[in-house]
Amino acid sequence: MKILITGATGKIGYNLLKYLKPYHSIATLSRSPIYKTRDIKQYIADITDKERILAVIKEFQPSVIVHLAGLVGKECYSSSDLTNKVNIEATENLYSMAVKNNVEQFIFASTSAVYTQKDYSPTKETENIHPKNKYGLSKYNAEKRLEALYSTKTNINILRLFNVYGPDFHDSLIYKLTHPTDVKLRILDPKMYFRDYIHINDVLLAIRRCIEVNPHGYNVFNIATGEAYSTEELINELEIDLNSLKMELIPLQSLDITWADISKARTALGFVPDSKIIIND
Repeated sequence: MKILITGATGKIGYNLLKYLKPYHSIATLSRSPIYKTRDIKQYIADITDKERILAVIKEFQPSVIVHLAGLVGKECYSSSDLTNKVNIEATENLYSMAVKNNVEQFIFASTSAVYTQKDYSPTKETENIHPKNKYGLSKYNAEKRLEALYSTKTNINILRLFNVYGPDFHDSLIYKLTHPTDVKLRILDPKMYFRDYIHINDVLLAIRRCIEVNPHGYNVFNIATGEAYSTEELINELEIDLNSLKMELIPLQSLDITWADISKARTALGFVPDSKIIIND
């Protein structure tokens, strides 16, 4: 199967192309080249360059587009216009081109930041929709644009990724806890802060399952483990000596929860993640 991956120089994209390479014909689309990978067709382009993107799709003729490119986190605060252009408009344009060029499936990487959870329970895809920040809002708006554009010619499968960790994910709390430095680590109230952490290997598995199953229609799936750890529980699970860490604890007035119900992904995709925290990275 021919698969085009956008944002292939990112942490998820680079891991994905290596993971899928033995099984599928892969092409990548990114603003800069990937030097460590051989036998991969690479297209250099900005995701907002409509003419160039259209030319890429016509030349490669993918069956599946995995759309990972976008502005993330703090980048979204620098310019609302740029965030809208990259995260929303470019996604909309890319899907429209996919439909016109008979792409069978469009997979869009969204985020758990579309949710704001107040109860200590896992959320379904239809619950707790209230984006936490500009990044989450841009991703949710992109989801709604895709829903409005949906064509039976090209299935849309949206994967809301929760808290990804693993090799190269140096911003994750798990990495910071297991790789202490002289820099003081700012930690939200360990007893009040809960997250559903998913290893990159399980994210790759979910994407592969989505590619191969290709659920019909417009679908949204939570991609996580279905288990949430408080920071206190995480520290205990990782068997970390708190005396070895330089920490600044930040109090919270209420629970801060990001916890997924993954029953839909289990049923539709056959997605079964490893819920154990992996610490040997």
